[in-house]
Amino acid sequence: MDTNIANEQIITIDPVQYVAAVYAPFRERLAIAKTDAEAVTGMDVTTKEGMAIAVKHRAIFRNIRLEAEDARKMRKAPILTISKLIDGKYAELKAEIAEYEDGFDMPIKAEEARKELERTAAARELERKRIESEQAAKRAEEERLAIEREELNRKRAELEKFERQAKEKLWAEERLLREERNRINAERIKIEESKRLVAERERIRQEEQDKAQREAQAKIAAEQKAAAATGVSLAAAVSAPVAVASPKPSVKLSASGGRPSDDDIINVLALHYRVHELKIVEWLMDMNLEIDSTRAASEFV
Repeated sequence: MDTNIANEQIITIDPVQYVAAVYAPFRERLAIAKTDAEAVTGMDVTTKEGMAIAVKHRAIFRNIRLEAEDARKMRKAPILTISKLIDGKYAELKAEIAEYEDGFDMPIKAEEARKELERTAAARELERKRIESEQAAKRAEEERLAIEREELNRKRAELEKFERQAKEKLWAEERLLREERNRINAERIKIEESKRLVAERERIRQEEQDKAQREAQAKIAAEQKAAAATGVSLAAAVSAPVAVASPKPSVKLSASGGRPSDDDIINVLALHYRVHELKIVEWLMDMNLEIDSTRAASEFV
């Protein structure tokens, strides 16, 4: 068959128009049958006439359907044959083409496969490097965090040590403050007790002095009375100077070495100089006993 004739026939045959031309007679007959069928009214198949009408119209539609089916088979048979021939010839043509096409296609596909492998390998290498980079960054971050944690732990330890030392120092200062407060309270109590004792001694001394003065006055009165009784002039007795004897403090010797006690020494000096006992204590504390002892030892040499 000439290729040009085949191409011309293929070009002139329109599948849609061809199929429409095949079924056009049946469409015309169907249109007439439908018009006749729609004109039927009041059909009663229970009657002989009604049954005859129904059988007639059914036969018309059946004949159209069966003849259309025959036309379909008849028109499709050569098409199926052509289809099979086309497929068979194509298979032969394909086999002949493949023998030469594969000779070029296989190395092309091999090269493409090689490039794909290289691309895949490069992609894997990039992925590997990316993963290694991420892992390295992760390790570096973990090391940095570990260093930061270590530094934080060190600073926390230093802070805890500083706080502990500060607390210990504060506790020590509070303890010293309590001790100092207790010492001051004890000193104050001691001073108050000393003041009370000094006041008590002063009261006793004053009472003894008043008692001695009263006794001296009583003695003068008795002497004046006696002088009046013996004829002695009262004026002479009155003009005579009277010395009021100061009460001698009761001095107790200590058991060791016969030395008076500290309180007795302080009382005697206070009475002698007419000052308070605390002043005597202050004078004694200001004395340089070492120099006084050396001077006293030199006098006895």
